[in-house]
Amino acid sequence: MLAHAPLSQDAIVAVFEQSEDCVKLVDPDGRLLWMNRNGMCAMEIDEFGLVEGGEWCGFWPEAHAAEVRASYAARPPRPSRFTAFCPTAKGTPKWWEVSVTPVNDPSGAHAGFVAISRDITEREAASRTREVLLAEMRHRQKNTLTLAASLLRLHGRAHPDAAPFVAEMVGRLSALGRAQSVVARAEEAEAPLLSDLIPTLVEPLRTPGCALDLFVDEGLVLPARQVDVVGVILGELAVNAGKHGAFAEGGRVAVSAQDVGGAIEIAWSETARRAVSATSRAGGQGLDLMGRIAAMNGASFHVEWRADGLRARLVLSPV
Repeated sequence: MLAHAPLSQDAIVAVFEQSEDCVKLVDPDGRLLWMNRNGMCAMEIDEFGLVEGGEWCGFWPEAHAAEVRASYAARPPRPSRFTAFCPTAKGTPKWWEVSVTPVNDPSGAHAGFVAISRDITEREAASRTREVLLAEMRHRQKNTLTLAASLLRLHGRAHPDAAPFVAEMVGRLSALGRAQSVVARAEEAEAPLLSDLIPTLVEPLRTPGCALDLFVDEGLVLPARQVDVVGVILGELAVNAGKHGAFAEGGRVAVSAQDVGGAIEIAWSETARRAVSATSRAGGQGLDLMGRIAAMNGASFHVEWRADGLRARLVLSPV
């Protein structure tokens, strides 16, 4: 037991008393033996005697108690990490990033655990605020697409001769709405198949005069955190093709996705019927935006221009 190994315990105490995190010594059965001063302050515990000897998992909300218990109940003992919510002794809500490490006594026998809890409440609050804002943005985008489709339908009723155009545009708007839904599901940790995501992002903007070839490795799954970078870059390439490239002028677009040594490589090859007259436009920042977004997400993005189009390559590093 740590309590009967004073030299080892003193050495640990001397180091961890200086830590700003909440550091605890826990016996092999998960009972609290010691807590540093800063940890008591963070947990709003006035006297350690009030919690000494209590089972550590008993101080956590029921939703996380089993996860905490599992961190010290495994045999043989092994290091573990988890993130969970736990209010302080005085009820202040806080989120914690916790690491649990087995320790041995001088004889080498298992003596308990060092549990280090870092207060990440501000980070968690910022993350949740971001999630709410993104959800609101997607909701507004979906409403905008729905409104645009409704206005087109009204226009079609008043102008029957425009019915084919209206039907085509309503179909595209609906497809864009489905793409937004795919991205939203991915943010909820439902990683999509690229064979589902790529057509959803690209096909709505294809025109009848442009062929579209898709080559995607079967069963290739895109990690949820990488959906946004793929969505933004493929969406930008498709929009550009619809304004100035093969979707607008006619031609062919080929999109492929494959596993290359654990990384995901997505290639966009575009050939237009009209020769490329410029590779950048006044005020256009699309290519720079795509490059920056890729770099921010640990990916690489490269564009090679040809006389009749371009080839773009996005490589997503393994997660």
